[in-house]
Amino acid sequence: MKKRLTIIQMDVHVNDVEYNYTRVQELLSQSLSECPDIIVLPETWNTGFYPSKELINIADRNGERTKSLLSTFAKEHNVNIVGGSVAVAKNDVVFNTSYAYNREGTLVGEYSKMHGFSPAKEDQYFAGGTHTTHFELDGIPCSTVICYDIRFPELVRMAALPNTELLFVPAQWPTMRLRHWQV
Repeated sequence: MKKRLTIIQMDVHVNDVEYNYTRVQELLSQSLSECPDIIVLPETWNTGFYPSKELINIADRNGERTKSLLSTFAKEHNVNIVGGSVAVAKNDVVFNTSYAYNREGTLVGEYSKMHGFSPAKEDQYFAGGTHTTHFELDGIPCSTVICYDIRFPELVRMAALPNTELLFVPAQWPTMRLRHWQV
């Protein structure tokens, strides 16, 4: 079963939430010209990669804005969306969370990054998730990990074990770490 994926890359503006949401809406609409089955967004596209104590003030409260945007778009355009990840505030704690929606606009997967990138102090400002996620998009078994999580082989193994055929890894890595993708 062949599927067309559109991977959206964007210049995420750190700490400029309004710009980022507007830009994602534009890029989602533009991506429809490619007739994708699945659209994939980048890591922390709502706030930028911004590990700091101010993050709690700009993160999406309970993911409500992001979930509404992605669900509505998926349903209106009959497309699956893996929402990259966004900074989500829950009970005064921030998570780096990915949401996956099917063509009906139903949330089918939610995953919060388990391993914060300690050299950037992500582990000090983002809480770690507690479980993997498994979902289907057009009958394809899928899972998600986020960025630094791929450096933990047991986590990736747990994500892949239940017959996962498509593993999404939204990440915001600098050019100096490009070689890691090739490994």
